[in-house]
Amino acid sequence: MKQRRDRAMAHAAARRGTWEFRLLLAITMVMFLPIAAASRLLPRSWRPLAAFSDESEGVYVEAHRAASIVVPCVFMG
Repeated sequence: MKQRRDRAMAHAAARRGTWEFRLLLAITMVMFLPIAAASRLLPRSWRPLAAFSDESEGVYVEAHRAASIVVPCVFMG
């Protein structure tokens, strides 16, 4: 019985961590979205979010990629 309760508590903690990760990802994407949109005014070689991409991406994809790079660093520390 105790093992079942311990597993349930561990599963709840994992779900809470997933929820926190998704929330941080959404907040960070909202922050990167105007940066990605404004960077469209610059030449491609100067764009910080699209510098490593070979093909043309949408603004949302650039913001998501930047957020996906930054957010895991929050959980490393």
